[in-house]
Amino acid sequence: PKTSKSTKAKAKAKATAKSKSKKPQAEAAEANPGDEAGEVKKPGKRSRAKATIPEPAPAPAKKTKTKENNPTFAGRYKPTTETMGRVWEALRRKYMTDMVPQLRAPSKFQVPFWRFALHKWGSEKVQLDQLDSDGLADAAHCAGEAFLWEPTVASHFISH
Repeated sequence: PKTSKSTKAKAKAKATAKSKSKKPQAEAAEANPGDEAGEVKKPGKRSRAKATIPEPAPAPAKKTKTKENNPTFAGRYKPTTETMGRVWEALRRKYMTDMVPQLRAPSKFQVPFWRFALHKWGSEKVQLDQLDSDGLADAAHCAGEAFLWEPTVASHFISH
């Protein structure tokens, strides 16, 4: 049977590679005098120093979010401006204390409550920047009570 030229070429290349890779141990020991007698390094290969990988620092304990320390409300971080920061706190406090215990899925209604309160205050022309903390708490209470009577919200009350 005839063998193709490519098969012969592959066999010849393989045989040449084997003969080059074999080197007597005596020559290897002379080339690498610091190595132990049983170890033979292949010629042409550079020995790579093992990179020392530093151990990662222990991960800091994860902060778990609770209702009290969650940095967001209605998908918003606390605003940096004084007036809107106080509005955010008043609405969040009202929602967490009075509304969460009454609703089946309270997180679902945070954004609608935020929008409802701001829309209600806008339509009533409430001057938020002129209200103190007690005034904002009263305004948030009124907005919260009105929000709970909305048909889409009232159907999600927890029955006691």
